[in-house]
Amino acid sequence: GVTINGSPLTLAQYKEGTLTKTGTNTWVFVATTGLPSSATATVATSQTTTSTSFTDLATAGPAVTLTTGTKALVLCYCEQSNSSTAINVSSFAVSGATTIAASDTFGLQINQSVAGYVYSASIGKIVTGLTAGSNTFTAKYRVSGATGTFLNRVISVIDLGS
Repeated sequence: GVTINGSPLTLAQYKEGTLTKTGTNTWVFVATTGLPSSATATVATSQTTTSTSFTDLATAGPAVTLTTGTKALVLCYCEQSNSSTAINVSSFAVSGATTIAASDTFGLQINQSVAGYVYSASIGKIVTGLTAGSNTFTAKYRVSGATGTFLNRVISVIDLGS
């Protein structure tokens, strides 16, 4: 029999999909029928950072691992504040089959106009150019100055196939 993604493959199991070679004798099958696969994770804990580079908070993430094709929709939500009038940024990094560093380009940026005020916001980003396979999406955080507080952090990822 044929084994793909660690599971036996049967014709009754998948009628449509994409088989992608990821290495010597290594293949990933992404089904294209039915509902897209998705995952969501939440960290409710309020935590802070003074880092001006993307970093993990004391409780890293949230993070989700999902078998994706070459495209995925990433949705991030966060409540955040800053002790000064600085900028807070929450973004995400991708690891596993694909490596993408967290970036301001697809981050959720809050320009704190009133020190200490808590802002709630979300952002969605279609990520293309993924390597099909098991990808981990992890939220990361930074500030432009002072102390940023982040809470009720959520990341959701929906596989969009290839």
